Amino acid sequence: MEVNFVSIRDRFKPILMASDKIAGHLEITHLSSELDEEEVQEFAKHFKVYKLIAGDVLFLEGDPECYMGVLIKGKLSVLKSDADGNPQKISEIGPGKTVGEMSLLDGQPRSASIEVADESMVMILYQGRFNEILLNQPRLGVKLLMYVMRLMSARLRMTSNTVALSLGRE
Repeated sequence: MEVNFVSIRDRFKPILMASDKIAGHLEITHLSSELDEEEVQEFAKHFKVYKLIAGDVLFLEGDPECYMGVLIKGKLSVLKSDADGNPQKISEIGPGKTVGEMSLLDGQPRSASIEVADESMVMILYQGRFNEILLNQPRLGVKLLMYVMRLMSARLRMTSNTVALSLGRE
């Protein structure tokens, strides 16, 4: 069965939020921990903000669209398909956390689905804007790349430990 992909831009309308307010939201996340105030202000200009309700889907496993989300408010569920293709909740994401950052680096389809568990506000950084930062503001771009790489490394280590523990139980 073929599923037709519909872009987030066609499913949801961004809400207007001043970049200084977006910067305030960024400042309470780990994403901005290595950025100075000027860099946070500049980074904030690249986001779109969306208000989502419970049951909305930010993206589906296999979707090709590349963007990263930063949860400002609410709760998101991470779902992964099991061997039979049924979605299984593998974790929850709370405010200040990011989702979808792998797609910014590798351009591959989504490895999991993200569903809105509670009414949420999510800041979105699209691939094009990420690329603009890398090209036009290399210092900020390197800091963002390092953040994403450290985050992915930490998640890989956690997954490796989980797999090792489950193998030890067999």
